[in-house]
Amino acid sequence: MVVVANMFIIRGIDLDDAKGKQENFKTSKNIAQEAEKLGWYNPKKDKVFDFVKTFSSGEYGHPYYS
Repeated sequence: MVVVANMFIIRGIDLDDAKGKQENFKTSKNIAQEAEKLGWYNPKKDKVFDFVKTFSSGEYGHPYYS
């Protein structure tokens, strides 16, 4: 058995799927808007909504990463 935190496995999220049927991505419907409000996501600059890039210090930036 292994435990893998979401930070390390969720990368690009299809925001159209997340807002619609949520067949592949289950998120809050305003995930991008909240990240944009906080200045963590820029839809004009960022081609893909990357969960790790948006909500963490990076996949190798965490002090407990090994």
